[in-house]
Amino acid sequence: IPLDAALAQAETLLAPGGYVLIADLFRTDAPGKGPLRARHKLSRFRQELAGSRFRILVDEDITPQIAPTVVLIGQLWGRYGIPGAKALFAYFRSRHPWQARLLWMLLGWKARRLQAKFDPARYTAEAFARHCTYRLMLLEKTAR
Repeated sequence: IPLDAALAQAETLLAPGGYVLIADLFRTDAPGKGPLRARHKLSRFRQELAGSRFRILVDEDITPQIAPTVVLIGQLWGRYGIPGAKALFAYFRSRHPWQARLLWMLLGWKARRLQAKFDPARYTAEAFARHCTYRLMLLEKTAR
């Protein structure tokens, strides 16, 4: 959701004193890519809020409570997702060798990219906390 559009829409829907509850994943300012892709930087979101009619009543960082879920995602990809995809392609290759070769020539780069993206080693609590912050925020519309 575009930040400016979401805040503008919330401003039109709420009367002064109305609330918005946000539970969402934000990017930190850390360089590089984390295991999960958060669309908005927290610093930019705070800038947008500063120019809006909302004030923050509660801003709780619940990243440590969410991090075990990210580790579980990595474990699931490592144990089931990647091996399952490889087994499926091996079966297809055994039944249709020429089509599999053609498919690999056309889409092999995409498969390698997906395998790197879903590498279980990327899904650590530390990497998640470095690149992402999961926030629980309560905003109130001011009368301004």
